[in-house]
Amino acid sequence: RVRLVRRHRADADHADRQAPPTAALTALSPHLAAMNLYLLSETLFTLVLAAFALALGAWCRRPGAGTALAAGALLGLATLVRPTTLYFIVLLAPLLAWWAPSRRAVTLIAVLAGFLVCYGPWFVLSHGAPLPEGHTSLALKSINSGTYPDLMVDGRPETRGAQHRYAPGFDDRDTLGEVLAHLLERAREAPLTYLRWYALGKAVTYLGWDIIAGAGDVFVYPVEYPGFAAHAWLGSSHGLMMDLHWPLMCLALAGCAIAWLPARGVLSRPPAAVRLTRVLTLLIAYFILVHVVGSPLPRYAIPLRPLLYGLACWFLYAAGIALARRVRPPASVSG
Repeated sequence: RVRLVRRHRADADHADRQAPPTAALTALSPHLAAMNLYLLSETLFTLVLAAFALALGAWCRRPGAGTALAAGALLGLATLVRPTTLYFIVLLAPLLAWWAPSRRAVTLIAVLAGFLVCYGPWFVLSHGAPLPEGHTSLALKSINSGTYPDLMVDGRPETRGAQHRYAPGFDDRDTLGEVLAHLLERAREAPLTYLRWYALGKAVTYLGWDIIAGAGDVFVYPVEYPGFAAHAWLGSSHGLMMDLHWPLMCLALAGCAIAWLPARGVLSRPPAAVRLTRVLTLLIAYFILVHVVGSPLPRYAIPLRPLLYGLACWFLYAAGIALARRVRPPASVSG
């Protein structure tokens, strides 16, 4: 019991050090503020994804069937809002079961049950339903759009983010085979361009600042009253977050890179913090990979901002501890 109390206190202390800066960055994010103006899936998805992260945190602190069920259910709700989340359950369920050695079967069943209760009915109703004539699936449209480097047709800036309007034969490619054939044909003509685009360019575009397909900056659709320009303090917060955007994204990716290193030395953290950090890095890597395959519009990454800010703050926290230990090493005890 004493060990359990100490572990919970360590988890709480670890979270308390990073929560205020993460919450401040989330509150200052102009993308998250502007997204509340629209009836778009990103608005609801941000809420459900944050609730999913909270449920994961609760399970990591105290693994049990109830918290596993809640995490699975919220992932199912997230998949209803954004279907790209569908395959993350294949990674999440075995991972949580592996981390609960004494209750692996219960954990696995609970996560899958929660997910299927929420997502299963929709899958049954929609499975095999024919698309309306002249329509293609959203996944195929996304993959098709992503085959254009920098989201432009032949490098023309006016086509950026609107490839479907300018690309010849875009709507004629209504099967995956036709899309892949088009991609291979274009890649043979400019192999280095497509290598850069798929190896790095898509991930950079996905995590970018400008909304690209929309009104520009942080706005998807035009607004009559852009508060960021009308109020000095709102404009200052907008400018601050724009200046901090890429440093924060790089810090978050650095946090993802070191999260899976052995948890010792400067990376030694309470077990719950280790598990939660690793699941969130896995989730972020999953979304980046999905949009490397499909269309990497930055708008789709907005719901990840709170998680990315949290990982950036965690990396700074770990780096600060490492620096403090180098500057002031612990005193040795003689005798």
